[in-house]
Amino acid sequence: MRRLFLLSALAATLFAQGLSTTTTTLPNAWAYVVYAPQTLAATGGQVPYTWAVSAGTLCTGLTLSTAGVLSGAPTVHGPCTFTVTVTDALNATANQAYTIMVNGPATTISGAVVISGKVTIR
Repeated sequence: MRRLFLLSALAATLFAQGLSTTTTTLPNAWAYVVYAPQTLAATGGQVPYTWAVSAGTLCTGLTLSTAGVLSGAPTVHGPCTFTVTVTDALNATANQAYTIMVNGPATTISGAVVISGKVTIR
């Protein structure tokens, strides 16, 4: 029994030491446009993983599920910087910092004609 416990403890230590995030960057976004869902990934450790924002502020309008899926539609333009922590089944953690630049809302001009650098709106 003691050998089994020691073996289990060793396995838990080895799994925990190897936990790391593999998603190191995220694409930028447009304000008021649905952000293509991004699934964060990790390697090592012991599954299942749980994800959470641990520092900074997630872009307004975006959410992060505990499964590591970032989705939504950002509503404020500008940069948002945040840190995500992944926790494995043995309570080992790994952190990853991200910055997403939310570009201002796209501007559409209907019925406009551009002639020689001038815009005429009808």
